[in-house]
Amino acid sequence: MANLIPQTFIDELLSRADIVEVIDSRVPLRHKGREYVACCPFHDEKTPSFSVSPVKQFYYCFGCGAGGSAINFLMAYERFSFSEAVEELASRYGLPLPVISNKVSAQTSASGDLFQLMNRVKDFYQAQVKKTEYLPVVKAFAQARGLQGDTFKTFEMGYAPPLRQFLAKQFQDDITLNQMVKLGLLFRKSGGQYEDRFRHRIIFPIYDHRGRCVGFGGRSLGDEQPKYLNSPDSQLFHKGKEVYNLDKARRQIKEDSPVIVVEGYMDTVMLHQQGLTQVVATMGTATTHYQLERLFAITPRIVFCFDGDRAGLAAAWRALLNVLPYMEKGRQVNFMFLPQGEDPDSFVRTQGLALFQELMAKSVPLSKFLFEQLGQKVDTNSREGQAQWVERAVPHLAKIPAGVFREMMIRELAQHAMVSETKIEAILSQFGQSTQVRSHKLGDKNTSVWRGSRPDQPWDSQVRHAIRLILFQPNLVNLVKHRQELLELALPGITMLINLIDFLQENPHIPSGVVVSQWPEEQFQLAQELTWQPLIENGFEQEFLGVIQRLVRRYHEQRVDILRQKSRCDGLTEEEKHRLEQLLRQIHPTSS
Repeated sequence: MANLIPQTFIDELLSRADIVEVIDSRVPLRHKGREYVACCPFHDEKTPSFSVSPVKQFYYCFGCGAGGSAINFLMAYERFSFSEAVEELASRYGLPLPVISNKVSAQTSASGDLFQLMNRVKDFYQAQVKKTEYLPVVKAFAQARGLQGDTFKTFEMGYAPPLRQFLAKQFQDDITLNQMVKLGLLFRKSGGQYEDRFRHRIIFPIYDHRGRCVGFGGRSLGDEQPKYLNSPDSQLFHKGKEVYNLDKARRQIKEDSPVIVVEGYMDTVMLHQQGLTQVVATMGTATTHYQLERLFAITPRIVFCFDGDRAGLAAAWRALLNVLPYMEKGRQVNFMFLPQGEDPDSFVRTQGLALFQELMAKSVPLSKFLFEQLGQKVDTNSREGQAQWVERAVPHLAKIPAGVFREMMIRELAQHAMVSETKIEAILSQFGQSTQVRSHKLGDKNTSVWRGSRPDQPWDSQVRHAIRLILFQPNLVNLVKHRQELLELALPGITMLINLIDFLQENPHIPSGVVVSQWPEEQFQLAQELTWQPLIENGFEQEFLGVIQRLVRRYHEQRVDILRQKSRCDGLTEEEKHRLEQLLRQIHPTSS
């Protein structure tokens, strides 16, 4: 959107805005002479060196050199993009954004109404916490979980009464009730009655990165299942895009401090209450590419914290696979695992924050975690095991962008497997250019503008056809049985295909037009494929399975190429020869 905002509008906006007012609402200022001062919010200091000039409408820190306009401040302090900062400032001073088209204008207006509605619903839930008839229930939950009153207030937690039509009776007009159905707050029964989604639950409001309420999470207080119930995806809320508590944590994260990523609401709330404020949650789902972009826009350091069980280990592995294409420019990712049967909430309540921080200090770097997992069930002391280790590792290393980290990973793999870096590079070359994430200058902030296959790199024709078929008939994703092979296949567009498969398997009822909007930077390409019309009227399942089969075959062909390359460089072990024969039989079954 930034490139659609005229410079004349930005100039007018900055002339209307009062930078002192904007900053003072976030960082309390003290009047000193003709200017205002405060301790700088961008670095630690005891003596104020942060100065704001109402005449120049400019801020500057004599300690760290940070400075700029009101827009620059919002981008630095709130971690907004350029367009988000402009929208925030325009909203504050009642200056309508330039109308791009009637359609965009109508959508913006409708979204604004929905945000207001979500805020009203949040207030209703909050108000119930202090009601006489519900206060004992809420108090019992708070005492059992060690929650303080201030924590309820900080996170604006509420309570949904055990009534079928609590929310439905707060609103009378059909338009609002229908909006609430679309937002997933109400169900409409076959008889026409409206019923609440959340009943007898502690309510956790979910905010987007701009601090707007977009959804809710509800924790049951009885035997109701599921224990945690989230708002469904809607016009405002997409679970894979939002990061719980990011709106608060972003202000606590300093340049040299990591963000701690946990899985649940109570994990986040309890750690925050104990004093660890730079914590966020993925709300029980695997960390998505969109969430990673949000997090890396704030800090180059992430610590993933998982429960110490098999499910936690599996979740950590999924997070690792998704984060590999983002490992560039000095980024650091660590994994910490709690003792068996513990989660962050229970651990800090019983063991305390100090011990939690000790475990965090001993968290495992991404490189170590990757090689440890790949080395499991492999005899690394034998040549066969070392070869198998290389074969397992190469597809993952191929996803890492070119740079110092990738070179170090190649060097470490070479040392572990006792082969030369040159040989590993030769094998990596079979995978082509790695999937990368590039940055683009937007305003005066680096913003990630694409992920997966590059827009200037045409998608492979078979991958493209699979994407077309999925967009035309989304339920085809349920037929995919070879996700791991596809994940390790090196072809342009394969990341986008995997993203589509994963998203539609988790969100089976979302229309294709909405699906396309999940990836803004690939939206143009996806929208083009969405217009594709098949020449046949049926038989899509067979056609799709044929495409997937051909892609799996190409995966096997790539594996054959790797083994043949190794054969030319260093020869093959008996086990590798056997594997090569198996792969060749899979590729040419009639020749055996």
